[in-house]
Amino acid sequence: MTRFFVIFAHLYIFVAVASAAALRPRKPLHTIQKYAGQSANGYVVRLKDSASQAGTLKNVDLTGRNVATNWQIFNGFAGNLDQESLSFLLSSEDVESVSENGIATVSGAVTQYVVL
Repeated sequence: MTRFFVIFAHLYIFVAVASAAALRPRKPLHTIQKYAGQSANGYVVRLKDSASQAGTLKNVDLTGRNVATNWQIFNGFAGNLDQESLSFLLSSEDVESVSENGIATVSGAVTQYVVL
């Protein structure tokens, strides 16, 4: 009977330690790259080439959020994300980078010629 309690105690300690480790917040692997100009209140998430976009998006709450996912340029997406989703992505090994979605402007002189 004592042997049963010793095994049970070890099992209980193992489960307690494992669940505490699983519930501990994960340390972010990435930081948000800041945009130097005006930001558009969203983020551009670039995934590693080997990562599945669909698999990553399953873990992100996109309910009622404007997200663009159909890109041919790189494996990633952009959109407004809540803090929980952003924290998940910052700690995901599938993510290559997270950047603020900035507003780019182009300005310059225009010369017009009149052909006579």
